[in-house]
Amino acid sequence: MLPLIRKQVRFEFRHLPSRIRDERINDAVAHAFVLFARLVRRHRVRLAHPTALARYAVYRVRSRRPIGSRMNSREVTSGGAQRRFGFRLISADAPGRSGCPLWTEMLTAARRSTPAELAAIRIDFAVWLTQLSDRHREIAVSLASGERTSTVAQQYNVSCGRISQIRQELAMAWRLFQGEFSQDGSSV
Repeated sequence: MLPLIRKQVRFEFRHLPSRIRDERINDAVAHAFVLFARLVRRHRVRLAHPTALARYAVYRVRSRRPIGSRMNSREVTSGGAQRRFGFRLISADAPGRSGCPLWTEMLTAARRSTPAELAAIRIDFAVWLTQLSDRHREIAVSLASGERTSTVAQQYNVSCGRISQIRQELAMAWRLFQGEFSQDGSSV
């Protein structure tokens, strides 16, 4: 049944961007498995059809139902809470008022900075990011937007220690970019 379920779920989520599509497909397959396990527990395996399981799993994913726990309508990240109270979470990568990603606005929101310093940091940070590899750039943006080390580690399938190492590498690269250190690591 799994290949048929996967095929139908892939078809249902075909229009999503690839980074979201893969996650939704995996969530739907997990939902289908949980639904199948419930039927087995109730001795109703004969009712398990791949199409029905896939449809119901897709419905549960689209309604943002969590697997293995109840949906908390008071949790800020819950889709139910967002619909019920009429708000939505916005990604730090979403464009802000200036047209730049929100993380640049968060990064430059220091109250003690002058407008010239804020403009300089926006320009410098954007240029510095272009010098990083795609993966390190994404990690830097995640960390700069306030994500926890454990969350970033899970997102990139590495250990928390590795994210801490990358954070140190990024800090050193930033200092080098700013001219605080020479290539050999000594102070300028």
